[in-house]
Amino acid sequence: IRVIDAKVNNVGVSTPIEATAFSIFKEGRYKDALMLYKQTLTMELKTKGKDHPDTLTTQYNIASTLYGLGRYDESLAAYNDVLKRRVRVLGNTHEHTLLTMSLIGATLHKLKRNDEALTMLE
Repeated sequence: IRVIDAKVNNVGVSTPIEATAFSIFKEGRYKDALMLYKQTLTMELKTKGKDHPDTLTTQYNIASTLYGLGRYDESLAAYNDVLKRRVRVLGNTHEHTLLTMSLIGATLHKLKRNDEALTMLE
């Protein structure tokens, strides 16, 4: 995988590695994207901490990639972790918090937990 030279903070990415992950995620290369997102997360946890908005975005991207791989239980756990911290850091009504809630609902639906999904989306 060749890391692309991308303008960071342009599409919700903070590093060239994450920009590459985002690009290959869009191509449907979820396993490769997951590997790169995890590398980015390791760096961000060391340099920015677990509650930094960039770190939360990377963890959100990992959850989305797990969803793309059909690993819904893992995706749900990751989304729930991101949601707890986004509520604390950004608040209940921030667009990133609301987006995370909607994707938890979609993931619950995939897991055939429709009553919980509806509750999350209300």
